[in-house]
Amino acid sequence: MRKGRIFLLTSAIIYGLVPVLANQVYKSGGDGVTLVLLRSALSLPLLLAIILYKKIGLNLSKKELLDSIVVSFFGSAPSMVFLYAAYSRGTVGASTMLHFCYPFLIVAVTAIFFREKLSKRKWLGIVVSAAGIIFSLDMHTDTIGAILAILSGVFYAFFVIYMDKSGVDEMNYWRLTFFISFGMSLAAYIMCIGGEGVNLPNNLHGWLSAFLVSLLTTLVAIPFFQRGVELEGATEAGIISMAEPVVSVMSGLILFGESITLAGGIGCVFIALGIWLVEG
Repeated sequence: MRKGRIFLLTSAIIYGLVPVLANQVYKSGGDGVTLVLLRSALSLPLLLAIILYKKIGLNLSKKELLDSIVVSFFGSAPSMVFLYAAYSRGTVGASTMLHFCYPFLIVAVTAIFFREKLSKRKWLGIVVSAAGIIFSLDMHTDTIGAILAILSGVFYAFFVIYMDKSGVDEMNYWRLTFFISFGMSLAAYIMCIGGEGVNLPNNLHGWLSAFLVSLLTTLVAIPFFQRGVELEGATEAGIISMAEPVVSVMSGLILFGESITLAGGIGCVFIALGIWLVEG
């Protein structure tokens, strides 16, 4: 397996496990917007330490500054806010499955507007994975939760495409991650102030869960995903990321006792098969 694909698959597995920790934050009094704030803000000191240790430098060109603002305020921040809010209203599996409208949006946009071509095997993998998503949609969630999850997918599709086509993914990924996290912190804080305020966890377990979400996503999943997009492109990243809902469904099943129907199980198998076809 190529290095870029390993980065993307590792990132997808971590993102698939995040909902488990997110639910613990919600049970401790937190909410989706606050978790995005904590996820991004808690990682900033460690990211800065890594940057200083590696002597990377923090100077940005005007284009890099604009790109960082765009991907933070109009991509990653709203995507994560909507997704985490969806987790609090429906099951982990259903919300994640609906969020995964984004690979198909990526494929459609890159094929129509950027004239990207895929092999027949990859098209087959996309069709099989799409069938898996459709099979899995019978898992329970409410209407608002479903809308939030789909919106998270729309914003994430924009995030991935913009990273790939603007060239922002060619920045040093530790520096890029620092500025994306800073932008997400600011965007999430503005959303908190404009909404229900900052609702912090009320116990140690909630804080530890929030810290783990921050550590795993910001220091591993995000840099790995950015590197994977740089090496493989937006379309490949979207397809391989379909491993995430399988991990989410299984973690919800094992750790939370969430139910899964026969159709949902078949859907997970189809998604895994689709990823294998793409990887071949």
